[in-house]
Amino acid sequence: MNWQKQSKKLLAGCAIMIAAGVIGGMYAGLSTASGQEAPVNERTGQVWNVPTANQAATIAQYAVAKPEFIPSGFVSVGNIAVIRHRVPGDVFTVVQTWRDSANKSTEISLVQNPELDGVAGGEPTEIRGVTGQKVLNPAFESRPELLSLYWREGGMSYVLTGTVNSVVDEETLRKVALSVK
Repeated sequence: MNWQKQSKKLLAGCAIMIAAGVIGGMYAGLSTASGQEAPVNERTGQVWNVPTANQAATIAQYAVAKPEFIPSGFVSVGNIAVIRHRVPGDVFTVVQTWRDSANKSTEISLVQNPELDGVAGGEPTEIRGVTGQKVLNPAFESRPELLSLYWREGGMSYVLTGTVNSVVDEETLRKVALSVK
């Protein structure tokens, strides 16, 4: 495997970690007001938290997708995270998260990045009519079990991750994935 493929696989793994981090609140303290340069974090690069998809798209320099279906009772956490990675070139990841208002530990996150090339450890599965991958990350310490669906469509890669419980299961995540526009 050449270094570019390895970088893209690493970036895909980072996407799941980003989703897990967002679900765990890892990026909560790394926000800036819209339009300001985000501080540089040696580990993640730069992180902006912005209130709208249009602002996220301006920073990321690509259209930000949004699901038309989110399960009843789920609300946006408010801001959309835009992360500039410190890998070769400027690579931006956009992360949107919705939380179950009845159970604050249940979340769904949509990670979008043009450079992802699969998910390490993922098993092949069909998503939106294309071959994608699914990864089940077992619960670990205080982090709940997570299910991620990865697919690539129209030059863009997506990772949809949800907390697995009685509210969010694979069928629910697939319904969300099918509604992404």
